[in-house]
Amino acid sequence: MVSYIEWPRELISPRHYTPGFDPQTNPQDRMSLTGRLGNGSVPGLGIWRPRFSEVPVHQRINQSAFDALAAQMNGRDVHVLLPFYHFGKYPKGSDPVDVGFANGMDFDGGNRFVSTGTTALVAENAFAGSAAVQISKVACATIIPGHAFSIGRHLYQIRFVDMQNDNTAQVRIRPELRDDILIRDEVEFARPWVMATLVEGMGMDFDQQFGRYGTPSLQFIENTAPFDPDHEV
Repeated sequence: MVSYIEWPRELISPRHYTPGFDPQTNPQDRMSLTGRLGNGSVPGLGIWRPRFSEVPVHQRINQSAFDALAAQMNGRDVHVLLPFYHFGKYPKGSDPVDVGFANGMDFDGGNRFVSTGTTALVAENAFAGSAAVQISKVACATIIPGHAFSIGRHLYQIRFVDMQNDNTAQVRIRPELRDDILIRDEVEFARPWVMATLVEGMGMDFDQQFGRYGTPSLQFIENTAPFDPDHEV
């Protein structure tokens, strides 16, 4: 039983990627925190609709992994944690490096941790529905509008930077916070994610040339509900 599936970023990557942020500027189309349309009492600032176009699937490389992913997702049954591809546009503190334990030891076999080189944390508690976030910059360069980050399993983008120095930034975001955030929650700029669901239940089905390869295109929509680790299917 699973509550969500993490998309295999390195194994199955799209040739073309659209973050797909939909501002939903028409009030009747706005999405509330509960995921319901037309709820005027909880207006939203938009919703993510990521699109993966021409995903290379090849029998000798990743077709088995893609088939397994499709079976586990079972259409819209299971949410999927999708990577946000920023193509290097984020406030990088330093280059990613492999690191060991604090005592200098590595895992058995010589494996090590991967440090992204960029660290930022939530500096002040905020409730779901807020569009303001205060960030503590531990190892982080200048934050500018357009940068994206995730807190937990929800994705946000910087709209405005109200104040910033070497240690702190006060920003406004889109969409609004999907869940409450707490001091020292991680603000992930280097490898952000968004929890999403396939728009079409049969979206993972695709034409295979000679049964060996194909390039499906996949449309997703953000799951706006606060993450529930006890929800399993």
